Amino acid sequence: MTLPIRIRPGAGDQSGTKYRTFCCYGNTRCGKTQFAATFPNPVFISDMSERGWVTLENMNVQDFYDPDREIVIVPVGDQAQVTIAMQHVEQWVRQGYFDTVVFDSLTFYAESWFNDQHQKMARAGTIDTRALYGAMGQHLSNLRTQVPKWPCTVVCTARASPPADKEEGGPMLSGKSKFRFAAGCDHIFYHRKYQHVFQDAPAEDGTVPAAYEATVFEAVTRNMPGYVVGGRDNGKIPDVVHYPTYRYIAECLGIAEFAPRPALPDALYEAARAALDKAPKAGGAPTAAPATAAAAAPTQAKASSTPPARTRAR
Repeated sequence: MTLPIRIRPGAGDQSGTKYRTFCCYGNTRCGKTQFAATFPNPVFISDMSERGWVTLENMNVQDFYDPDREIVIVPVGDQAQVTIAMQHVEQWVRQGYFDTVVFDSLTFYAESWFNDQHQKMARAGTIDTRALYGAMGQHLSNLRTQVPKWPCTVVCTARASPPADKEEGGPMLSGKSKFRFAAGCDHIFYHRKYQHVFQDAPAEDGTVPAAYEATVFEAVTRNMPGYVVGGRDNGKIPDVVHYPTYRYIAECLGIAEFAPRPALPDALYEAARAALDKAPKAGGAPTAAPATAAAAAPTQAKASSTPPARTRAR
């Protein structure tokens, strides 16, 4: 995007960018990671303890934007690894290998950063919790402003913090960070799931099939009482989207199709792997090199005798 931008009222998108920022939050196992995996040409920076990449390994192949493309995942366990991962991922994005960067999840990332800084304070003999929370808020603010400058879409997932003390629910981040971080995103979605009993139409002979229960996954994009949701789309996206995917969101927003990207060269991946291997843990020991994972290939999907109509989010 080139600045300044001249906007003619009523003429639609004139900034010339198809990249957006998304904050997707909700309770555990409600489809956040699965939704993020449907974005075009993604690379994931994923928390090691949460292991969100297992979701990708078990998704329906057809849910991916490009079923034939490998999904690169960089698992991280502490602040040192996050810093290294971001340096390499930014390089990959600017070299044209990816169109989407996913932070999965922001809640675990914030906790990791807080714990690292708390340990440093403890070793120094002074722990100032108030200052620590303030520093974390500033750090998340820097993250929110720096990464969207990359030429890519950014998706941040997070756990949900429920409404409390006349305060709306939002991403599970400490203090006012949950509102400040979300406010800087183009779209804030609340993800949820519930059980629903379905009844198919009778057969031609009048036979009524048995009712069945299934899990419904939804993304609430606006008008969610008690929770922070919304977007800069002026109502182009429905208030509630069932089984959300990026393709559907892009159709609503009028975003053009993304072209295929070249695969990440092995040399670049191995360089990042080596750097992460040398990153010290909070306690000083070297970390184990993270592995990347790939999207389930079409042959993997066929290995299941009866693949589900829609993959169960993990």
